[in-house]
Amino acid sequence: MPAVCPPLPEGKKQHVVEIANFVDAGTSIWLHREVGADFDAEALLEVVAQFLRQHGLPHMLTFDNDPRFVGSPSGRDFPSALVRFLLCLGVEPNVIPPRRPDLNPYVERFHRTLSQEWGPRPSATDGPTGPGGHRGLSDSLQRGTP
Repeated sequence: MPAVCPPLPEGKKQHVVEIANFVDAGTSIWLHREVGADFDAEALLEVVAQFLRQHGLPHMLTFDNDPRFVGSPSGRDFPSALVRFLLCLGVEPNVIPPRRPDLNPYVERFHRTLSQEWGPRPSATDGPTGPGGHRGLSDSLQRGTP
């Protein structure tokens, strides 16, 4: 889930930080996270491997259809390194189709809660800690503190 700054003049949004989240299906509990400026497919594969080392092998790992996860748009002809890695380990990759958040409600709920707690604040002029004295999301996640 990328945290974003206000739109740039060209209308694009600039990522402040990206978070690779691992959320338990059923409880929406945040199991694991990695914070980075930008993740490519190789970095995400390393993050998944680290998660699996720490938490063991789940029966299934669900993720969206981001090209960094699935490779080609269809993902069928040439599966990504991540998909092949999971299959070799006996973990079923479950790819959520585009525009179907209803198929991933636990993660969607988690992202909504995270956005409400740490989402954009009304003004950038409130100082380095933001409105109400909150530390920035990136600083807190890097330190592992709320």
